[in-house]
Amino acid sequence: MPSGAACGKQSTVSFLIVGFAAFSASSSGVFAADQPVSFNNQVQPILSEYCYHCHGPDSAARKPKKHPLRLDKEQFAFEARDDGKPVIIKGDPKTSELVRRITAKDDDIMPPASEHKTIKPEEIALFYERDEA
Repeated sequence: MPSGAACGKQSTVSFLIVGFAAFSASSSGVFAADQPVSFNNQVQPILSEYCYHCHGPDSAARKPKKHPLRLDKEQFAFEARDDGKPVIIKGDPKTSELVRRITAKDDDIMPPASEHKTIKPEEIALFYERDEA
C-alpha cells in the first residue's frame, strides 16, 4: 500500500492530467455532451465564420438593408424582429428562423449559395443543443 505522501502525489498528478484534458477539450471547441453549449464560445465562432459578412459589426455591409440583422452580439440574436420573434428562439430550435435558414434546402438557405460556404452538420447540431438549453 502506498504511503500517504506517495498517495497524495499520485492524486495531484491525476488531478493535473484530468484538468489538462478538460482544458485541452474546451480550448479546441470539443465539449462533453452533458455540458451546456455556450453562445460566446461555441455558437459565436460559427456565426463569425458564416454570417458576419452580412450580419456582423460592419453596419455598411449588414443585410437586409431595411432592418439589418446583427448576429455579432448575443443581445441582437435574441432581439425581437419585425414579426415579433427573435431570429434565435431559446428552447424551440424548430421555430428559430436562423435554424430554418441554415438547414433550408431551397433559395432561403444561409449562407447563400453565392458565398460558397456550407455550415457543417456538427456545427448545425450546436444550434439545436444551444436552443434547447
